Amino acid sequence: MPSTESSQKTKEDECPDFSMKFHQGKTYIIFLKNAGATPKLLYPDWTTALEVNQNHVIVSMQGDKVEVETLI
Repeated sequence: MPSTESSQKTKEDECPDFSMKFHQGKTYIIFLKNAGATPKLLYPDWTTALEVNQNHVIVSMQGDKVEVETLI
């Protein structure tokens, strides 16, 4: 998957930077608009994916975690 870019234009922007760089060997839940031969991300400049860590993902800026099975 290619990296995504935030729509943030300046560091003073109030919105968090949701861009995502994917790393080989890591596991992610990825949000797609459509799947198939040419998948499209659901929100390319917003929350694109959540990194899975010990079967949990962080779902808030406060660090709240949920189990992967809860989201699927």
